[in-house]
Amino acid sequence: MPEATRRALAALLALLGVGVAGYLAAVQMGAIDHAWDPVFGDGTDNVIGSSVANLLPFPDALLGVLAYAVEAVLVLYAGTAHGRMRRWPSLLLELEAVGFALAGVGLVAVQAFVVHAWCSWCLASAALSWLLLALTHSLTRGRSAAPRH
Repeated sequence: MPEATRRALAALLALLGVGVAGYLAAVQMGAIDHAWDPVFGDGTDNVIGSSVANLLPFPDALLGVLAYAVEAVLVLYAGTAHGRMRRWPSLLLELEAVGFALAGVGLVAVQAFVVHAWCSWCLASAALSWLLLALTHSLTRGRSAAPRH
């Protein structure tokens, strides 16, 4: 798959993540009364209403919105028209993607071992973070804006 296509796909997946996290944040903030969960019924409400999800003084799903938005911006900014990646933005993109994927693992573990409930949207977000990591790695692997000799 061409680099520009992978970049566009990564940006679209990140924007999808903004939507998922934004939906969860809207439920946490009370803008939506009840989360629709197509697989686990009240699972999403149980997870995002748990004491773990409410440790911060603001809805924790807003962190997901921010992280996905940053990823979308970085994936678009890191590339150049010449098919190379800008060095520092691509490094930040790779670090952010790894951190985000690890956070996804942590969120799944919290659902399984702490909250004892499952959230379809949270699992979808974790899957998106791993897909984004794979795409990001394929974009940043061995590519930089430094001239090659």
